[in-house]
Amino acid sequence: MRKKITHYARCLILALCVPASPASAENGDGVRRDPAVVELLNRQALQQLVLRYARAVDRKDFDRLCRLYHPDAHHDHGGMFAGSPAEMVRWLRETMVDIETQHLIANSLFSIQGTQAQGEIYSVNFHYFPKSGRNYIAGGRYLDRYEKRDGIWRFKSRRRVIDWSEERPASSAQTAATLIRGAPYPNDPSYEFQLDAAEGDDTNCAAENRH
Repeated sequence: MRKKITHYARCLILALCVPASPASAENGDGVRRDPAVVELLNRQALQQLVLRYARAVDRKDFDRLCRLYHPDAHHDHGGMFAGSPAEMVRWLRETMVDIETQHLIANSLFSIQGTQAQGEIYSVNFHYFPKSGRNYIAGGRYLDRYEKRDGIWRFKSRRRVIDWSEERPASSAQTAATLIRGAPYPNDPSYEFQLDAAEGDDTNCAAENRH
């Protein structure tokens, strides 16, 4: 078994680090790799980016959410909001005071051209309004443009498209009454884990939206 594991480890090393050649590509870290490996690494980074967006919104972790965007990016939420990351964070701070959300990410399609990329991300977003006792559920997609700068992928633009939505009265579920309840940053139990990778230097929008 040990020999088999060692064999797989050697194969992985050979796949990730190959000698420089006309067909090899760089992933932004100075190491030349096979283009297919670079493609996989970029797709994984983009997938992590869209998952981190969902977590940051649901946990109301607005500074971390802001760091997922380039400072000159644009977010379009239709008639609800359109503007810069800094403006988006201010809008969310005001509108999410009495809302609990859960963003579930589904199909994710990416097209990558060097340091530019596009994505279509399916999601079902649940919104619970405790004061009014209702749920709002929206199924739709995010149409994204990404850019890699200094080796880090961030949103260049993000647009929300709704395919269907519904509202319904909320009913309390006694089955989950004894379970640990999620909470906004930094009180959610998930922050006991190191789930957030280094996102690079803080951006201006995060700094100006702290309070």
